[in-house]
Amino acid sequence: MSLLCFLRSSACLRLNSRCSPMAVVMALLLRMLVVAEVSGGAPDPPAPVIFARPLAEEYPAFARGEPPVFSFSLRISGGSAAALWKVIRNQSVLLNSMPACSEILNVTGPPDEALLVVQWHTPSRWHRWLRTDVRKYATLDDATMSLSYILVGGFGTWLPRLAFRERLAADEAVPSGVSLTVDVWYELDDTSIGWPTDNLHNVTRDRWTVFYNGTMGYAHTVRKLAEGAMAPRTDGKGAIQSTWDVWLKLKYEGGYEL
Repeated sequence: MSLLCFLRSSACLRLNSRCSPMAVVMALLLRMLVVAEVSGGAPDPPAPVIFARPLAEEYPAFARGEPPVFSFSLRISGGSAAALWKVIRNQSVLLNSMPACSEILNVTGPPDEALLVVQWHTPSRWHRWLRTDVRKYATLDDATMSLSYILVGGFGTWLPRLAFRERLAADEAVPSGVSLTVDVWYELDDTSIGWPTDNLHNVTRDRWTVFYNGTMGYAHTVRKLAEGAMAPRTDGKGAIQSTWDVWLKLKYEGGYEL
């Protein structure tokens, strides 16, 4: 049995008679390398102390209602717009249910002003195995099936401001179709970057398109929850907790890109 087949087995390291001794040894070594990478790297920082400023100070352009930097739309199946909105409006449960969620560290305030602190598994596009986002919600409107939020502190020193608006609507071009439009605002701090930023614009667009529409991402989770194909998580802990499972189930088998 090849190493590839062995890694695809249900428990990965649960031995069975079809595995050659060499495949077993190679899989054990691979697991040791993954664990060593995590234990030997820089530890993940503690959750930040949050001092959320007023929206007009945190992101003036977003607060003033200026046009987004870019937008994209995606189609979501799984039910009517009302049924999908019922899933989306419950942000803490939706985010907790996403396969990449490690833990919901904080949920405070009413839904349209909530402060959520979410810790994500990041096996591919981050310098640590975990990343913490602080989400401050600005609006949540049932009539228009829309919500908006900012990431407090942005995305590091090079991208200090980042905001989003999600709008759900029936897709008239597709029978029983529903579209989710995502508007994104961001600013780059050229003084912190110090080099041409063309690629950073492309990377920013790609990252959030993948977050919303990629494999095992936001739209995927909305559809699964709406269809009843995924059990909602409400305890704050993500479905995947060990780093080995993050690598195996999320990245290797799941194809998660972030």
